[in-house]
Amino acid sequence: YWTNKGVEKLMGILKEGIHAARSLRSDYRVPNHMKVDFYFRTNNNELEEQLISEELDFCTLARANFLKPASMIPAPSKGLCTRVINDQWSIIVCLDGVIDVEAELTRLDREKCRLSSQVELYTKKCTAPEYESKVPESVRISNGEKLDSLQREMTETINAINTFLTMKETRKEWEEK
Repeated sequence: YWTNKGVEKLMGILKEGIHAARSLRSDYRVPNHMKVDFYFRTNNNELEEQLISEELDFCTLARANFLKPASMIPAPSKGLCTRVINDQWSIIVCLDGVIDVEAELTRLDREKCRLSSQVELYTKKCTAPEYESKVPESVRISNGEKLDSLQREMTETINAINTFLTMKETRKEWEEK
């Protein structure tokens, strides 16, 4: 009778959200001393009530100002990045004013160039003549895994660049108004 399945389930859901929030912070290099605003989107009313009730725990562990439903996002919102946690809910972070978009774009462009040269190198290795017959299977597997990993990193980097370009354009549009 010392266990409560409902609380355990809620803490599991909250743990996934905290992990996603911290991952977003890491992906966009938000410094630890800065707290950011988080929102969540869900169609499950029970889950929404539970997330609202656990806002303080979330804020403490994710270094957040608050965790509010997506319906509370201010109308001229810009700099929003979303992470889907599972089929039940997703989390949204507001990065406007938190990070330097130009500096991030420069960093991501350098990262894209670095990744592109590595992808090209591993692609050449894997498509070389007689690669299948002369290279041991363990090395081929390792090279294939490394190539897959680099391609996933490249995709994530391109997605991040597109997000920052969108943020830059949105900011520019709002400044013109």
